[in-house]
Amino acid sequence: MNIATTKQLMANRQNALKGGVKTNAGKEVSKYNAVRHGILSKLFNPEEQQEAEVIQKYLLQELQPQSFLEELLIETMTLAYVRRQRVYIFDQRDLYPVSDEKSTRYLVASERQFYHALHELQRIQAINKGFKPASMAVDIIGGND
Repeated sequence: MNIATTKQLMANRQNALKGGVKTNAGKEVSKYNAVRHGILSKLFNPEEQQEAEVIQKYLLQELQPQSFLEELLIETMTLAYVRRQRVYIFDQRDLYPVSDEKSTRYLVASERQFYHALHELQRIQAINKGFKPASMAVDIIGGND
C-alpha cells in the first residue's frame, strides 16, 4: 500500500477545489443525473409509472390477492416487469452503453425477481385453498454472477 506524501495530499486538495458543479442551479440539475439516466434507476419515469399502474391492475384482477402479503408479491412482480421492459427499451434505443453481458444480467435478474414472486404467490394461494403443493418451483438466488 502506497502512502501519499504531504506534497501529494496538498495537490489533491487543490485539485478537488477545481472540479464539480459550482452554481446552486447546476447542483440542483446534476443531483438527478444518476437517477434519470440509469438503466438501474430505482425511480420510474412517467411512462414507466403509467405502465406499472396498468400492469398492476391486470395482475390484481387476474391473481385476486387475499392478503396484504399477496398484494406485496404482486407489487414486486409489477416492479420487476417494468424493470425488465426498461432493459428491452434501453437495448433497442441504445440509450445505455452496456455490454450484452450486463444487459442480459439485468434482464435475467428482473425475470428472476418476477418469477420468484409469482411462485411464492402461487404457493401461498394453493396452501390457503387447502392444497398441498405436490411440486415445488425452486428459485435459485445468488450464484457466480
